[in-house]
Amino acid sequence: MADKQAYYQRNRESVLTRVKARYWAKRDEILAYHHQPEKKRRKSELDRFRRFGITLEQLEVMAMEQGNACAICGKKRLLIIDHDHASRIIRGLLCRGCNSKLGWLENFNSQIAGYLDNGRLSSQKE
Repeated sequence: MADKQAYYQRNRESVLTRVKARYWAKRDEILAYHHQPEKKRRKSELDRFRRFGITLEQLEVMAMEQGNACAICGKKRLLIIDHDHASRIIRGLLCRGCNSKLGWLENFNSQIAGYLDNGRLSSQKE
């Protein structure tokens, strides 16, 4: 790896020239590959199945059971899978805002409880 970095530093201009030339020679092919919604959809389905073990149909059923709305705030937004990071068990579908707030709450639960009990953060000194 260090050899590659050293080579790049010594030959930066010629490397960039070659990379740019290769890109422009194959630009249409590269853009066509990246603008294939079917490939993106299949990759998304495979990633979801590999991470959570559910299919698109199962995900659609979950969304319908929740009324196509976030399980916390009830807003009809783009829903993402909420899961327990330790067990990978799916808890429900949440909007991005609720999912990030829930993750933050899980990470700082003890500090929040200490603050609410004492009226200040437990790490603060008197």
